[in-house]
Amino acid sequence: MQQGKTTNSPMDETTKEIRQLREKLAQLENRDTVYIDTSIALARLLSRTDPHEGIAIAQRAMALSRSLKYREGIARSHAAVGHAHISLSNYELARKAAEEAIPLFEELQDDHGLLDARNLLGISYNTSGMFDKALDIFLQNAEMARDLDDGIMLGKALNNAACMMQGQGNYSGALEYYLKTYHTAQECGNDQDKGVALINIAVTQIELGNHEEALGYLIKSLNKVRHVPEMHARVMHNFSRCHMGLNNLPKALEFAEQSLEMFEAIQNPHGIIEAVSNLGEVLALMDEHQKAEACFLRAITLARSKNENTNLVHNQMLLGRLHRQMGKVNLAISELEKVFSLRPNYKTVTYQAHLELSLAHESKGNYQQALEHHKQYMKIKNQVLTQQAEQRMESMRASFQLEQAERETELLRQKNAELAEANRKLKELTEIQKRLDAQKSQLVRQLESYAHTDALTGLFNRRYLNKRFALEFRQAREKSLPLCVLIGDLDGFKQVNDRYSHETGDTVLAEVSRIISSNIREKDILSRYGGEEFVLVMPETTMEDAAHISRRLNRLIEEHDWESIRPGLKVTISLGLSCNTDTSDHEAMLALADEKLYTAKAQGKNRLCY
Repeated sequence: MQQGKTTNSPMDETTKEIRQLREKLAQLENRDTVYIDTSIALARLLSRTDPHEGIAIAQRAMALSRSLKYREGIARSHAAVGHAHISLSNYELARKAAEEAIPLFEELQDDHGLLDARNLLGISYNTSGMFDKALDIFLQNAEMARDLDDGIMLGKALNNAACMMQGQGNYSGALEYYLKTYHTAQECGNDQDKGVALINIAVTQIELGNHEEALGYLIKSLNKVRHVPEMHARVMHNFSRCHMGLNNLPKALEFAEQSLEMFEAIQNPHGIIEAVSNLGEVLALMDEHQKAEACFLRAITLARSKNENTNLVHNQMLLGRLHRQMGKVNLAISELEKVFSLRPNYKTVTYQAHLELSLAHESKGNYQQALEHHKQYMKIKNQVLTQQAEQRMESMRASFQLEQAERETELLRQKNAELAEANRKLKELTEIQKRLDAQKSQLVRQLESYAHTDALTGLFNRRYLNKRFALEFRQAREKSLPLCVLIGDLDGFKQVNDRYSHETGDTVLAEVSRIISSNIREKDILSRYGGEEFVLVMPETTMEDAAHISRRLNRLIEEHDWESIRPGLKVTISLGLSCNTDTSDHEAMLALADEKLYTAKAQGKNRLCY
């Protein structure tokens, strides 16, 4: 892989500045304010390249400032200590340093120092899960930075707001703000912040599955952050993730090992945990199960020691998945059940753990437990998908409101104090409206969840299918993409109810739902269409691939151990498939699949027609 020509100018420039400041300190005979200011400037440069030394120098500057009652030096020393702790992932200590610095900068009326300390506080809130507080700080900082014409702090505020959008799944909004960050850094001539923006754009592209694009951004970022050990390590870490997504496992392994070595060299606990976990995932894909197991166990131990619950839960789930793949089913079940006792913050890990437990119990023949975990998997996953969609809409609305507020504020600055007071009251009313909207949104989400899901199987219902199928049909037509729809009907299902009981019939429907949903892609849309009918919409799927998938589902249902539910029970399904998007609408396309289903029934059932 070509990573482009490298330039050492950023590193040389930083090294030169550090050397000059060390020489200046050595020449200063008096321990006065000049000595303190020089020490703090050196500590800030070292916060990225050698944060441990940066903390030591800043703490010495703070002690000297206190002895001289130099309040500006005390405030700036606290901020320097906080930035070094951020580089070391010591977020609680960074928050404490920011909280010490902020009131001092307010007393000194140092707006630029205040902005810097508030940014530090926002980062610590975000990493601690206090997202609302963090977002408030970042948006206020953006407004303050514009007032002060401080391009560097404006870029940091925009970047941090983008990080929060990305965390909420609003990738388009995040990319927009990362690009704003990049252009702001470009205007200020700040190469390092340009590099950070490029890394964040790459991470967003990885989340979207655009691994080739992500590689391009990472290569561009490398020359701008190579001199910053933490950022350099993060580039290597994400190179590994890209190559893992492209199934280039030898390269993924090479970069994973490099990033781990770099994080260990700078003693960055958060980076080490993520690098060890990533290395374990690569090794698991390479069937190096014992090495992967050691990585996940190490990541769990480190995460527990640093109280990083999110990484702890994630690696606990990865360890359980690995044990299931190794055939250690009982151990896998034990490890996966620990995920729930750790109270994960993210529902994604929860539904992944339920899916792995479903597969583990199924391999042991515990079909009832497998079914229960699969129901939970479908339920929570549907909640996550709905929540992500709502968050994207909410973020888009917030972005619009922010831009609108900025325009209104600019106009109000030109008016008198009376209009300014009116604006303050308007903001108070807006906050009240936001709280009311939040309560309303929560109620709407609950109602939508009930409206979209079939209670028995946990699958999407007919109403939701019609809405989604119409959308997929329209996109397939507009973008000339393949699209297939499969309709299935259980053969002789009435006899199952009559002979065994309706309770047995319900169990069969739920088990068929689990078999199908466990063997399709995440982007496929499966619904219970009515009674014993199921419909599966397969976007971006050719007829050949769809037919292969359909035959496999037919075989899996026929060969399933139905006698474990009731002796003598047999279940088969007839399937009709259509991939013709030249119809008038999606309903007509489904009607063609239905015709093929009737053909399958007429030809003897338990088969696919298309």
